[in-house]
Amino acid sequence: MSGRRPRRAASSYADGARGSVRYVPVTLGGELIGYLWAAKTEQAAGFVRRLKGPRAALRAPLVWSERLDAAATGGLEPLEALRKWRGAPEHAEGGGVPADASEEEAANVDELTERLNPDWVDPLKDFFAKEPTWPDGTPVDRRKAWEPLGPMQVPATDYPASTDGPVRYYPVVLQGKVVGYLWASVADDAAYWQDRADAGALGYNAGVPWVLRLREAAREGLTPLQALRKWKGAPEDPRGGAIPADAEEREAPSLRALQELTGDYATSTDEPVRYYPVLLRGRTVGYLWASVDAASYLARPDAGADGENARAVWERRLREAAKEALIPMQALRRWCGAPEDPSGGAIPDEVEEQEAPGLQALEDLANE
Repeated sequence: MSGRRPRRAASSYADGARGSVRYVPVTLGGELIGYLWAAKTEQAAGFVRRLKGPRAALRAPLVWSERLDAAATGGLEPLEALRKWRGAPEHAEGGGVPADASEEEAANVDELTERLNPDWVDPLKDFFAKEPTWPDGTPVDRRKAWEPLGPMQVPATDYPASTDGPVRYYPVVLQGKVVGYLWASVADDAAYWQDRADAGALGYNAGVPWVLRLREAAREGLTPLQALRKWKGAPEDPRGGAIPADAEEREAPSLRALQELTGDYATSTDEPVRYYPVLLRGRTVGYLWASVDAASYLARPDAGADGENARAVWERRLREAAKEALIPMQALRRWCGAPEDPSGGAIPDEVEEQEAPGLQALEDLANE
């Protein structure tokens, strides 16, 4: 019998909710830095940051995003996740939920955001209020155009939105999550925005401020690569997010390759696969593998619970790699020589990368 496992559902809550939410305050050093919220009737939860909070809390959205992802992976309902960290020790960057904090309710996430940041004015409010269009009259939201949906075409005064060559790119982070990528061509004058499919409306909407920024850069006479690097480390835009100051500029062999990385990796393939054995306490418990179009972890049946427990660690790592837009082969090699995880094991530095003619051949090896 094949050892291949079916693809799992996304192990994270939705970033937004249409209906009412419950929330608790998150503090750092006694100062309010944001609210942790969960939807009452939807599979959604998140963290809203207080914009005037201390600099020490700038990474709080990332801390809570990782915690919520872990809670979702563990099968907790959003409201259960909301109450999980009450009274837990304070995180150095993410803060904590005081043990005596009261749980309150807001009509929606927008209302909660306004309560936390009452003085903030959305710089794009007027822009969105009057149905944004490009200079030729085409709606920015192509779903509202009369013609069939197709690739977005930027105006002639801007950079082209497609290229056949390799592209350089940065991840864009909003509320602690990677929602898309700003990219620029290496060989020609193209540059544009690519949202992540798993970011939903958050990623789609984040693209508008970035397209406007690219138009501005083009009119300033910047090359695509200069435009790509212009906003690295700039403050986070409440709608568009930010390119973190420590983000690594990466390269994809083509725009298509980058677009294929805007979701989790496929977990099956008909192509040859490269792989490494994963060792836990000196024993091979599974294999981390990748092909040109997919990547996953395969447990050895004879490793029992150790092999299956390691799966959660490697699946989480692969999701992180996909969000950083690493191609599958880059993700495969990322953890070679890293310290052994107590549950996931490690890929020893001295272990050689190997190849199998197909995934079935690797499954046969695992079943030996």
